[in-house]
Amino acid sequence: SRYPPPVWSALLIAGVPLRGGLRVGWRAIRWMIAREHHHPTEPHIYLETLATAHAHQGRGVGSSLLHDLCAEADRRRLPIILHTNAVANLAFYGRFGFVVFREARLPIGAQEWTLRRSPQPTSQERPHGTEQTRFWTLNWT
Repeated sequence: SRYPPPVWSALLIAGVPLRGGLRVGWRAIRWMIAREHHHPTEPHIYLETLATAHAHQGRGVGSSLLHDLCAEADRRRLPIILHTNAVANLAFYGRFGFVVFREARLPIGAQEWTLRRSPQPTSQERPHGTEQTRFWTLNWT
């Protein structure tokens, strides 16, 4: 699918913070607007979520998923963009070639880093018709 996601998808996501009340919902909406204002417009793969249940962390599950995503991005000759609010994630993603290209304090008070990984050389040619932005969500529970 493409980024940004369809409006109906964003409304479903926005419904979650609204359950916390109007104040929480308003802060979440301001956060989403602030994030999207600076989202890159170049064709790219967007990693929305990569989360591993605590009981499964440290077993290579997240690394395996990210390795596969990086290989796909390299094959398509597309960068990968992601956001994180956890400073500990910077080292994890750095092992895969991600670098911070934007740092910001969001309206909800959280620090956020936007990371980018450039495509790495590969022996395969980029297939035709893969120039659009991709929106991927990877979840492991």
